Amino acid sequence: MTSLAPLHARLTALLCRRRLAQIATVSGAVALVAIVSLWVWFIVDWACEWGRAPRILGLLFAAAAVVLARRRLMRTFARRETETDIALWVERHQRLDNDLVAALQFEPVSAAAWGSRQLELAIVDYVAHFSVTLWVAPKWPPRRVVAGGLLLILVAFASAVGMATHPRHAAAFVDRLLLGTSHYPRRTGIAIVEINGWELSAESNMKKCALGEDVRFMVQCVGELPASGRIVLTASSGETTTTELVCGDFVRNVPARSTEFISSSSGGDGTRRVPSTMGAYVARLPRLVESLECEICVGDAVTKQAHLVAVRSAVLSLSLRPSLPDYAASDDSRASVEPGSTQISVVEGSRVDLEIICENKALQKATLQLGQRTFKLRPADGSRRRWRLSVVGTPLERVTETLPFAVRATDVDGLELPEPLSGMIGLSLDHPPHVTATAVTQDLLPTARPTIHYSARDDYGLAGLWMRRELLRPEEPAGEELLEIPLVPSHAKAIQGTLTLELEALKLVKGDQLRITFEATDFRTPGEGRRASSEPLLLRVTDARGVLAAMTEGGERSTGSGSSGNPSTGDHSMGDFERIIEQQLGAEGPP
Repeated sequence: MTSLAPLHARLTALLCRRRLAQIATVSGAVALVAIVSLWVWFIVDWACEWGRAPRILGLLFAAAAVVLARRRLMRTFARRETETDIALWVERHQRLDNDLVAALQFEPVSAAAWGSRQLELAIVDYVAHFSVTLWVAPKWPPRRVVAGGLLLILVAFASAVGMATHPRHAAAFVDRLLLGTSHYPRRTGIAIVEINGWELSAESNMKKCALGEDVRFMVQCVGELPASGRIVLTASSGETTTTELVCGDFVRNVPARSTEFISSSSGGDGTRRVPSTMGAYVARLPRLVESLECEICVGDAVTKQAHLVAVRSAVLSLSLRPSLPDYAASDDSRASVEPGSTQISVVEGSRVDLEIICENKALQKATLQLGQRTFKLRPADGSRRRWRLSVVGTPLERVTETLPFAVRATDVDGLELPEPLSGMIGLSLDHPPHVTATAVTQDLLPTARPTIHYSARDDYGLAGLWMRRELLRPEEPAGEELLEIPLVPSHAKAIQGTLTLELEALKLVKGDQLRITFEATDFRTPGEGRRASSEPLLLRVTDARGVLAAMTEGGERSTGSGSSGNPSTGDHSMGDFERIIEQQLGAEGPP
């Protein structure tokens, strides 16, 4: 350690402080130039609404100004100072002789070759002695560094205050600085933009629209409201078209979700206050044929570019598969349905399975509307192109009335069908059985054995056949009896036969009446078959003369008023009529 070691340490510390001052000066000056350049860029961009190319040129000029300022400052401090330079600087500021620099140069042993070593050491000892009280530290920090720092802090603070008080301007400035498509807030503010009912937002500015369908725009604005606006549409080829926005009715009660797009102030309770009246503008693009970029301009307000992506709508096909009820299952013709049919007719009580298939894309969801009720369809496989309805608990599980329906679907692109897939499930009525019953005559002897001819038929089969016999006797309650007639074969669609009544066992007397009715039930779900009855046959009990009179009256009606036959005059003998009675009524003879 030499006698000048304390001086070396103090000069080295001064050298470091001067180097830090130079770095701070250069950095502060470059930062100040950058902030001022950005302010100039913002003012010009705000006033001129530069396009992307002019903004790139403006950024290049601002960057060039920063680079030139840094290069000029770096040239000023390009040469690195040495300890000798610092010693010369101290001599100048302390108005000293050259002893300080000489002592530093004579200190090394190699300096002995320069001259008298004794004189060199005397100079070194002299400087070491008086340097103990030598002041070598200038005022720190330097005045120019303080002034530059204060100016930089003032400009930065003003910029921060401006960004805090005008956040929408600041956000637009940053986006445009990054070559985005934002626009600065103007006298007219665009609060809400809806495209086909979908709200445009800062997070999502792309909307998929159905190819070939119309596109509807709705824009709500605040502030100065012009008579109309415009939508600038740009195709991928660069061709630009304009669609007019027409001013519609004013709307009130701005929804809370739109306040983030409106320049508004906060109330004392922290709630946001927005204008109570907004202007609504609407427009319609008749047919979207390709993807477009759209920009909405109302007054001096301009939105960011939104992307309208043209995609094909979902192409759906419908499959209706009826399953006939058990009683009609044998009729295969009723269960056949043309593929893709939207209107079918089914037998009452049928089950109808419904399925939709999307031919060109997957679906997000699908629903079936039946009257006022809505039922969800479920994916049938992992592709989400085939969707089915679980018919359990729905009117399609058992169709009992005509059912108009509508299928709605949303595809993976978020597009709904332009029109719901509508159709109707009609009802093919199952008529009740048709039953008839006839007799040769309705006037009978108490011992007669009349033959009743009956027939019954049904579209899908008979479940049962009965004869109801009622005895009507004056001043006595009616007696009733129900007799089942076996069906051979079972569930036959048509049956006919004869039934002979044994009247003698009933002990009938003249004046009694028998009412005969045949009833049939068709073949359906147990307990739900429909019953039908024939026209009642009224059999009247009389004596031989009564039967003869009835037959004579019937003969006159059949031969006409000019008939000359008269049983009372002997044209027919009593034996002839008895034989007729025996033949037609099955009686053994007259009483």
